[in-house]
Amino acid sequence: MNMLKRLTFGFQSFFVGFRMVRKHPSLLKYILIPIFISILFMSFGLYFSFEILPAWVKEFFPQTESIFKQTLYWISMVFAAVSTFLLVILNSFVLANILNIPMNTKLCEKLLKKEFNWEAKSRNFKEFVKTFIYFLLIGIVKTLIILVIGFFAFALSFVPFLSLFAAALGMLVLAFDCSDITFEIKEWGLKRRWQFFTQYKPEFLGFSFGIGLFSLIPGLNFVLLPFIVLGASHMVQTLDMRNSNGTMSIS
Repeated sequence: MNMLKRLTFGFQSFFVGFRMVRKHPSLLKYILIPIFISILFMSFGLYFSFEILPAWVKEFFPQTESIFKQTLYWISMVFAAVSTFLLVILNSFVLANILNIPMNTKLCEKLLKKEFNWEAKSRNFKEFVKTFIYFLLIGIVKTLIILVIGFFAFALSFVPFLSLFAAALGMLVLAFDCSDITFEIKEWGLKRRWQFFTQYKPEFLGFSFGIGLFSLIPGLNFVLLPFIVLGASHMVQTLDMRNSNGTMSIS
């Protein structure tokens, strides 16, 4: 499969989540709660950025009649507003995603069962606890890695000519993060997750283009997060099945 087709497949996969909800209306009940939580976090992030932050800046840089101090105040206000807004949105997105994990996990499990006839492994209580602790540790490590990459992308956004690369890197991180729920359902370790990601970089990059397209409208990705997770789950399972059947060549 050539590079353009792989990118196109990833981009189209971004929109599959909406089609899956129309095809399987019972999935909708698992989407409403995550949407509410995402809107709540987004609203708090916006309130913090535009209401609480200016008061803090005024406290540290009080306005005076001095032209120098007024210039310093407004430069500090603009820089603090932009940087804090981006960081708050990033952290709010990550926190909302963490809180939505139970519902998003259920959502992806139902999708895999309805669309791919997938069945979860049966376990006793001891095996369940052991698996939960193991993947909780993996989740913590993964979250720390994503945050480090996210802050790196944020720092690059202030460097001329690198802001576009930083934005693409940030969207690629979010594409991986939205796919991670399916990785956990399939009980893949960090090594296998990374191998899968590197093997299908063009598909993930195409998927990240979809995220970037909807990111042009601030806050929209918060509302659409469950649909994005659905699309990522469908893409991961499709690629995994193609790879298992030997129907997809990787160039």
